[in-house]
Amino acid sequence: MAGQCGLEVDPFSSSPLTDVTDVTAARLIRIPRTAQDTLSRVFRVDDAMTKLRAFSLPLFLGLFVLLSCGCETDIVTGEPVSGDSTVITTVEPVDEPPTNTFSSQQLRALELVNDIRAEGCRCGTEQMPPVAPLALAPALNRAAYAHSTDMARNNKMQHQGSDGSNVGQRVSSTGYEWRAVAENVAWNQPDVAAVVTAWKGSPGHCRNLMSSTYTEMGFAEQDRYWTQVFARQR
Repeated sequence: MAGQCGLEVDPFSSSPLTDVTDVTAARLIRIPRTAQDTLSRVFRVDDAMTKLRAFSLPLFLGLFVLLSCGCETDIVTGEPVSGDSTVITTVEPVDEPPTNTFSSQQLRALELVNDIRAEGCRCGTEQMPPVAPLALAPALNRAAYAHSTDMARNNKMQHQGSDGSNVGQRVSSTGYEWRAVAENVAWNQPDVAAVVTAWKGSPGHCRNLMSSTYTEMGFAEQDRYWTQVFARQR
């Protein structure tokens, strides 16, 4: 299956990308007055349900293909709502990597991202100019690692944590005081180069990569669940 990705833009939340509305045929059923009327209405309901199934199958397949071939991004910038960011700590703790060392995977991701930032690139229809390089931040690595582990544990790629947290809250829980923060996530990309290339090819992710707003980043992967966190300190 191809790697997943997508785009969600929200000032300080991780709202679901898709609202699925239940469809019911209950309105087609009326109380019969005669046996003939009963049979007539049964066939009408059966015909309606057949048409509903015929409509639902391609819709379901279309959504499945869409979710299997995209990239998903949560762009969260600016000050927290009401000047406060609630720290949510109900997720089961994970074994965190050393706080002051960087893995070869993280260093490779930083190198690739900074190469893109140094050259500038086109994000969708917008040409982004070269910007200053990012630096790895241990706190942001911990936030990224915790979220990748949470996604892997629940076999689900999303920006909202299993405890309901968003990226701003996860970063705050590490003690990092941020002025702006953003997050890219992906699933099933085989390596660092592939996931960075996928993000570069998606306008929303690409704008995160190229934004001069951010000065630091964190990066993590767990069972092919990838998380990249961008931030600027207060």
